[in-house]
Parts: sequence; structure tokens; C-alpha cells
Amino acid sequence: MTDLEIRELALQAVDGRVVGTWNTPKQEWKLIFMPLMFADAALVRRWKKQKIAHVYGILGTDQTTSRAINGYPMFVEIRVITASDFLKLRIASNMAAKQRAQFLAGRRL
Repeated sequence: MTDLEIRELALQAVDGRVVGTWNTPKQEWKLIFMPLMFADAALVRRWKKQKIAHVYGILGTDQTTSRAINGYPMFVEIRVITASDFLKLRIASNMAAKQRAQFLAGRRL
């Protein structure tokens, strides 16, 4: 991912639009991220080799079903993020959340 894509994803995460394996219960992953039900051993090996850390979906952008599981959406398409990009995302999300809170509180940035 480019730095711009990470920053855009961070803003979506702060708005609560990103649902990922990092913020959902592990036992629900295959129901929330439906394509994981069809992941075979070859795909898992490829993802490990590529250092894929998480899968996620973006509400309002990625296709979801009309039903929800335990309050979570059901994505019929998913995205992946590497470990290094996820670290950048965490940092960018924290920065964006802090700036948003300061803005809403009326403080100068």
C-alpha cells in the first residue's frame, strides 16, 4: 500500500468504517469475512510468504450481505494488509484519532 492509501484507510478506520480481523472475535472471522471459508492451504501458505497480517473490509465500499452476524457485517469480498502496512496503519489511525478529538474539542492542532 502507498502512504496515501494507508492514510485514507486510517481516516476510514477512525470513522468506524473498517472492520478487520484485528477488531473482531477470531471465532467469527469466517462468518464476517466469508471468503475465508474457501481459503485452502495453498492460499494460507502464500499469505504467510507475503506476510499478510490481517484481512478487512470497508463498510459502504466493499460488498456486504444484508444480514449481520452478532452485530458484525458479512463481507463477501475482503482486502488484505501486510504486517508492515498494518503497523503504519495503527500509527496513522492513532494520529488521525488524536487530531479528530482535538478538532472536535475546539483545540488547536
